[in-house]
Amino acid sequence: MNKGKEATGPLDETTQILRTEELEAKLRAGQKIPALIVIDGNDTGQIFKLTAAAMSLGRGSTASIRVNDKTVSRKHCLLETTPAYVTVIDLQSANGTSVNGDRIQKRRLVNGDKIRVGSTVLKFELADADESEFHEKLYHLITFDDLTSLYNRKYLMNHLEFLFRGRQPTQPVTLLFLDLDHFKLVNDTYDHLTGSEVLSELGRLLLSNLRATDIACRYGGEEFIIILAETSGMQAIYVAEKLRKLIESHTFTSKDGHEIRITVSIGIAEKSAAMATPEQLIARSDECMYRAKELGRNRTVLYKEGSADPFVLVTPGGLDEDTSHSTTY
Repeated sequence: MNKGKEATGPLDETTQILRTEELEAKLRAGQKIPALIVIDGNDTGQIFKLTAAAMSLGRGSTASIRVNDKTVSRKHCLLETTPAYVTVIDLQSANGTSVNGDRIQKRRLVNGDKIRVGSTVLKFELADADESEFHEKLYHLITFDDLTSLYNRKYLMNHLEFLFRGRQPTQPVTLLFLDLDHFKLVNDTYDHLTGSEVLSELGRLLLSNLRATDIACRYGGEEFIIILAETSGMQAIYVAEKLRKLIESHTFTSKDGHEIRITVSIGIAEKSAAMATPEQLIARSDECMYRAKELGRNRTVLYKEGSADPFVLVTPGGLDEDTSHSTTY
């Protein structure tokens, strides 16, 4: 027996340990970047580059590749990457991992393979570096609003469609519809560039004061919608009032040094069994926002199903029900 070389069988499964920076350099030297592209599911269009030797995929906060899919285990599968190949390994997930329709425990991937985890399908691709960058730019273009860095209207509608298809009746979903008060005065008093700077800063303010699971979108102009999954309308009062007071007290500063104060009117609507489409939920939250405008602006109005007057003005101490939120903001 040759002691200088161990027999490893027809396929050498020995794992080569590389530091992330070494692996990334080797992959770039080969001009091919292994990546997973979500082609079906809540994160459709998102791209995950495989530039570390081992990356876990799941819905948990500690997963290297995190997908927004309740049917995916917290750590669902593992992607092992070497300069020669990428291997996917199921981590005893609840719903299993499939490649091209076959349930697997471990499989080396080839270009074009389709991996299913839960209800999410990802395509494995070996792309040129410039192709990968192009895909990233394209994903950003079709998903985010460039001015505010929030999700755009297209993503909002796709996400709501997903929630309407898959949401269980016992799991609430609530919308906050925000519209800036008298925002035209900002553009008229200063200019549209200053107005754009205010909107950009507002986007950062919203992102820094919401949970990672909340979806903040620019609906159009100075209108914004926030999707609060697993949050009832009553619980959403706390979130809405926090944001309303935060915006009211915030001093916006333009690049030219102008200090600007603005307020916002907010409508709250929870999805009901009678709502068949996302458009109906948006319309209801929009109605509440307009009622807040009519009542004097810088206010929050909740739609309360079954009341004689379902449009309830939210004021400090104005509601007897518990408005605590299940997750700390």
